[in-house]
Amino acid sequence: GLTQVFSVPYPVWVINTTVIAENQPQYANFQMALCYADTGGIITGEEIVKPGTSYRIVRTANTSMYMIISVRNIDVYRMRLETPKEYYDAYRTV
Repeated sequence: GLTQVFSVPYPVWVINTTVIAENQPQYANFQMALCYADTGGIITGEEIVKPGTSYRIVRTANTSMYMIISVRNIDVYRMRLETPKEYYDAYRTV
């Protein structure tokens, strides 16, 4: 599926992904592509085969983006967008 268009205000941030597959873990597959909203060009991507985690560092700020996500034989997946505290403190709006 496709996410809504979003942007992240921090110059460095992370996509922290966890995949849980208990029913058929040997066939579990998670794929994600982070794309520029204006061109559709791929910024980064990830694939997790079987249950596991991924940690992708992204260096794109204030840019319209979306994700394309494909899952197969996955029970649950979680994606967290995180930034180091120093970037959060420097770029947050009060």
